[in-house]
Amino acid sequence: MTGRSGRRYCVGLIRSLLLRSSANMINATLKLTRTADDGAEMFRKYYLVADFADVRGQGKASIIPLSVGVPMPDAEQLTVKGGENEALMAAADLIKGLPGNAGFSAKIDFDPS
Repeated sequence: MTGRSGRRYCVGLIRSLLLRSSANMINATLKLTRTADDGAEMFRKYYLVADFADVRGQGKASIIPLSVGVPMPDAEQLTVKGGENEALMAAADLIKGLPGNAGFSAKIDFDPS
């Protein structure tokens, strides 16, 4: 295909692929909060992206720190059995379980701004 019809086809194909790939992807923020001994509120924020992995029956998640100096796991990406939901929950559990995040309560926002 050449000319305008070829370009229209390619643009349509790219849009279709982008919509299909992003339909299963989950974007969320994980905010950890707690009150310090002096009464000040402390918070830490992470951005989580979860999707299906390259291998069938697995999900993968990426952890992106949004606050300076927050504890991070050794690997910023993880792959688990299941799908994107399981990957997102595994990433949230991993972050909550880090030694520096003990005592913080967690809230997940599935509509991050």
